[in-house]
This record gives sequence, structure tokens and C-alpha cells, in this order.
Amino acid sequence: MAFKNYLTSNSYTNVCNMIYEKALRRCTVMLEVWADDTKTLLLANKGVTVDGSLKYISIASLKNKQKSVPAEVIPEMHYIIDDNAEGDFAGYEGQLTKYNPNSKNWDKWVLWPNLVAYIEDEQKYYIFVNQKWNEVPDMTADRRVWDKWLAPEISMAAGTNPMEQMYKLMKTLPQFKNCEDI
Repeated sequence: MAFKNYLTSNSYTNVCNMIYEKALRRCTVMLEVWADDTKTLLLANKGVTVDGSLKYISIASLKNKQKSVPAEVIPEMHYIIDDNAEGDFAGYEGQLTKYNPNSKNWDKWVLWPNLVAYIEDEQKYYIFVNQKWNEVPDMTADRRVWDKWLAPEISMAAGTNPMEQMYKLMKTLPQFKNCEDI
């Protein structure tokens, strides 16, 4: 498994090590980036990690906030309360809410720094920093990524292996967009 043109034009990048930690739900590949395919000038060592232990939350939308209790309750779905909230949501404007089936109430929280969220209507990841949402373009620290690419039942199924799965995942990341296979 090797790439051409990662980090710099005509560079040669190969995997020098891989650590697959099934119990921790984590996989890391260490890459060596060489100036060219002669491998005489090492430019960098770079790690790519998928951490399936990170808990993120699902938020229905950043744009379409809830003024009042939604008609349909989706388990584990979080909503941001609109500035013009009504009923049970009045007084909690700008906060996060989720239905609690045990108490049969809506739990509410103030948005906290470094909150990682998967925004359902955009199918993108965001992090809440300095009172605003910033898109995370290549989120690899998430259970969804682990479950899709590297869970044991996928990466160790007949005809595949963790190295192959990590390679396929890396090819989907923006920083590998212009790379060629070698």
C-alpha cells in the first residue's frame, strides 16, 4: 500500500506500521512520506487514527431549530431550541434538548465547548468552539467510522483485512484526494 503525491508533489508514501486495537476500537497506521520513490529523503512521518471509542451526539439540524416539542420523537436525537421557543421549550432558547423516555420529559443542556456532533440533515460533523459550530471535514474519531470500515466483522471478514480497510478509508479522506496508487 503506497501513495504518490501525499503532502507534496511526486512524494512516495508507504505504511510503515499498523496498530489494530480491537478491544479499544482504535486503529492507527503510521505513514512514511519520502521525497520520491527512491526513498532517500524522508520528509515526514504521519499517523492516521480511527478512534471508535469517541461518543458523538446526533443533532437533527443546525438550521432548523425546534420552537416546540417535535411531533415525532426520534430516540437519541438531539435538537437545538429556537430563539422563539414556546411551551415546554420556552426559557431554554439556544440550548440542546433530547427526550428522556425514562422520565418522559425533555432534558436540556447548555451547549458546551468542544461538543462533537453529527448533523443529520447535512450528514456532516461539527464541533462547537467559541460559541459557534465549525465543520470537521475529515472526522475519523467516531463510532460510525469504526463501524463502517474497521469493526472486526468487516475488517476481518473473508477476503479482507484491517490494512485493506484502512487503505480504503484513507482514499475517502480529503487529504488523500489527489493521491495516486502505487
